[in-house]
Amino acid sequence: MNPAAPDPPSGTALDAQHPWPGLWSYAEENEPWFRGRDRERAELLALVQREPLCVLFGVSGLGKTSLLRAGLFPELRRRDALPVPIRLDLASAVPLADQVLAAFTEATRLHAPSAPVPREGETLWEFFHRRAPDAADFVLWSPENSRLTPVLVFDQFEEIFTHATDPAARARVREFIGQFAALVQNVTPPAVRERLEADAALRGAFSFEPAPVRVLLSLREDFVAELEGLRTHLRAVATCRLRLLPLSGLQALDVVEKNGRNSSTRVSARRSSAPSPRSSAAGTSPRSLPGSRSPSWPLIPRSSASCSAS
Repeated sequence: MNPAAPDPPSGTALDAQHPWPGLWSYAEENEPWFRGRDRERAELLALVQREPLCVLFGVSGLGKTSLLRAGLFPELRRRDALPVPIRLDLASAVPLADQVLAAFTEATRLHAPSAPVPREGETLWEFFHRRAPDAADFVLWSPENSRLTPVLVFDQFEEIFTHATDPAARARVREFIGQFAALVQNVTPPAVRERLEADAALRGAFSFEPAPVRVLLSLREDFVAELEGLRTHLRAVATCRLRLLPLSGLQALDVVEKNGRNSSTRVSARRSSAPSPRSSAAGTSPRSLPGSRSPSWPLIPRSSASCSAS
């Protein structure tokens, strides 16, 4: 399976003297140097907290991966959520749903070592609806004994359209979308339903409430039309979105001034009298996502984000 995005090569770690990664995406540990996207970070966090499925889209090269990894992921961790970076590999023989579960296992290895282990042949719906021992639903605990909400983050999701170039690959994508839709929309897959109807004792192994999981799809803007084609199977892809726009002049100045202040390159510029975009969450204390049994983070005004009823 492909990584979520390539990491900077060894020896190019960011620091006060080298605060920009060049053509590479910012990594999660580069959060101190990730500037200029406070508003978008706050808007995306609010959408993920509120909706089971949301979409981030924008033209290529605007920094969607950087926003996810250096912007969103640290905020999620501070709010008792577990980001699970996923980039589906259409060239792999591994089923796409199994790739998702493998990414989940990797994400929990350090951050939720007591996490349930996927079973062979288990669907996404079965795994995330499987009851934990002595619990009513799927439960994920941090090493500090905080309940975590997993957030499945699919980067470069447009590759399910661009890389499924033969009938076999397209069939694998259709099978995955079926599983994916069943998880997000909380619809028991037909094959699972048949097993449950045949074995009453098996029903007690699952919760039939919505799974305590969030999903975020990130893709290029020129593939939003293809995403619309999934509405037949997945209505929610059209209801909650954030469009990433190019940095404004003030945002770009914020990037250069704040990072340049501590680097060997000094930048002197006069700011406009207009305020710099800032996250409206500044100064608020971290709170948990719904599902972790703590109040959700309060909503903030949205500009480039949109949600509508399905």
